[in-house]
Amino acid sequence: MSPIWVLLENSPLVFRLPPNQVGRAGFTFDATKNVPYRTNSDGFRDREPGEKRPGVPRVVVLGDSYVFGWAVLEAETFPTRAEALLRREGRAVEILNAGVPGYNTEQESYLLEEILPRRRPDAVVVGYTMNDAEPQMNVPSSPATTYRYVRSWLWEGTKDLLRTCCFPHARWLPDRRNIPRLTYTEGFEAESPKWRESKAALARMAAFCRRRGVALGVMILPDFTQPFDGAYPDASVTPDAGPRPPPAQEHPRPPRHRRPDAPALPR
Repeated sequence: MSPIWVLLENSPLVFRLPPNQVGRAGFTFDATKNVPYRTNSDGFRDREPGEKRPGVPRVVVLGDSYVFGWAVLEAETFPTRAEALLRREGRAVEILNAGVPGYNTEQESYLLEEILPRRRPDAVVVGYTMNDAEPQMNVPSSPATTYRYVRSWLWEGTKDLLRTCCFPHARWLPDRRNIPRLTYTEGFEAESPKWRESKAALARMAAFCRRRGVALGVMILPDFTQPFDGAYPDASVTPDAGPRPPPAQEHPRPPRHRRPDAPALPR
């Protein structure tokens, strides 16, 4: 069973996972497969964090389903593996998984403002995926979100009708609604309002962390639905990340969580 979202009225987070939930996360392209998950009192897929221990650095990892670890066990998520690897090297550290499936950068920026004062991390890592400039698509968007970049919702509706019935390929009828697109690179074009808002969210995170003396890093995660070769469509946005994952699975599998091959960008 897929997660049941809790809708948040008048909140920029829009939705979240309920706290203390036990469920199963299904594979998008194979309904016969799923993995168990559980959430803690914060609604995150991790153990109960408790009070921050003196002398033990705490890291919070923000992100979407890639960070959450969709289609892998909790012990196989890369925040959990990173903590285990560092501890094997004799470095005491606590890494908290705050990934929420379906979140984009804007939602993550508001989530950071909520949890940073309470969990008091020494560092924050943002797992940035190729659809993070797109609007969330887990729950229906409000009209205010869908039409945030247009001057007239009536005219946008008329254009949609004209494209549907008469002019399906008319470039003079551009769709300016803020709706999810599968061609992620369009959202990163210089004039794209989606990219503008995503950059603003990253800047908000940087400023928020800087004021509190918290280190911030951004880890760019590639699109695992695409082949990682010369035809990779997002090469201008994210680096190559190695072999393509198994067919019909759009999320990184356990080997990828062991070595995500993504750079950490300085604050």
